[in-house]
Amino acid sequence: MLWFLNKMCTSKARLVGKIVVITGANSGIGRETARDLYARGARVILACRNMEMANKAVEDIRNNPPSRFNKDEYKNNAGELAIYSLDLSSLKSVRDCAKNLLTNEAAIHILINNAGVAAYPSYEKTEDGNETTLQVNHLGHFLLTLLLLPKMQKSSPNCRIVNVSSIAHLIANIDFDDINLERSYGPIKSYAQSKLANILFTKELARKLKGARVILACRNMEKTNKAVEDIKSNPPSRFNKNEYKNNAGELAMYFLDLRSLKSVRDCAKNLLTNEAAIHILVNNAAVAAYPNEKTEDGIQTTLQVNHLGHFLLTLLLLPKMQKSSPNCRIINVSSIVHIFADIDFDDINLERSYAPFKSYTQTKLANILFTKELARRLKAVNIHGINVYSLHPGIIPTRIIRLTHRLRQIHNPTRCRRFLFKIRFDTSGLETRTKKSSLRDPGSWIRVTRFR
Repeated sequence: MLWFLNKMCTSKARLVGKIVVITGANSGIGRETARDLYARGARVILACRNMEMANKAVEDIRNNPPSRFNKDEYKNNAGELAIYSLDLSSLKSVRDCAKNLLTNEAAIHILINNAGVAAYPSYEKTEDGNETTLQVNHLGHFLLTLLLLPKMQKSSPNCRIVNVSSIAHLIANIDFDDINLERSYGPIKSYAQSKLANILFTKELARKLKGARVILACRNMEKTNKAVEDIKSNPPSRFNKNEYKNNAGELAMYFLDLRSLKSVRDCAKNLLTNEAAIHILVNNAAVAAYPNEKTEDGIQTTLQVNHLGHFLLTLLLLPKMQKSSPNCRIINVSSIVHIFADIDFDDINLERSYAPFKSYTQTKLANILFTKELARRLKAVNIHGINVYSLHPGIIPTRIIRLTHRLRQIHNPTRCRRFLFKIRFDTSGLETRTKKSSLRDPGSWIRVTRFR
């Protein structure tokens, strides 16, 4: 009926060295796709349920080139064909197929999720308890894709995942309270729903694979705008500009002044209202060598900006991060100078003994203590999927280093060599790992091991 919409691919691109997986490639669209990609020199894997039909398809593909090729040209320039068993109506079979592909194939560059069923006359469920059309057309491919994704990421750049949907998705709605259509099954309805699911999966996977949405929470909006322009225009050294622009995520700005707990609460409220999820929180902002001042909240400025503001922000965002898990991260940027600090809880604001360097080191020790205690409490209440880290980023010439005489002394590699370390707190085991470049200062061991 829609024959006038038919198009033929006229590209002469070669796919030599590429490995392609096509589900349902023993007939129809899948077989013709396999034929074309085989003609272009690819290694084409037919992932099929019926091995007899798959073998016949292989013979047909080898012996019958696409119409634009002559036989000799076809045979001389063709790629390879392979068959893997895949029954999408069994999630065990999907896992077995993925395991075999991951074990046997050096890479996967293209995955074409093509297999599908339609118009099952009567309601059926698979061995996994899912409505058959939904599992074969969507859930099986969903699982296969996620299992193969790490291999494809290692095989990049220029990998492709193609989900074969249908115009029938236009007549579909998904009732998540009756996803298996137990109350309202219809053959066309089940097919249309599965094709809509293909499209929704495609959009969401593309969103997740794209670069992260990065939120810059800053006090100075003018500087933040300049930072955004710089980030957009200047990729890290390992990227070329085109790759960077094509794969980059999003940048957004929120106002946050850590000197004001009201501003912290306002920022958290805006984030909770406007953002669908928060997966990574990097508590990085800091000041050093401040004059002895208090914030509007009555707290010594360095302590509030470097620790208490982040403490409050983290606790306010934690419920959203719990809903966004697994694999969420909270990273508290500390410093090597925490080893010079002690915390006097009777003089937390350093009113009796203020010194700029002392106030900074105290806050960096507070960052580490907060990290460890937060990790302990998350574990105690069985909150999994949020890992908490405290790190020393290295002695690098940041603005704090440049503006602070005492920290410039530590920036000297000879002075700091004995103290280089990194501490990692992980909620999965609350383990503390310490890396040191020298054992010449036993006192530094005492300061580190007291946190174990």
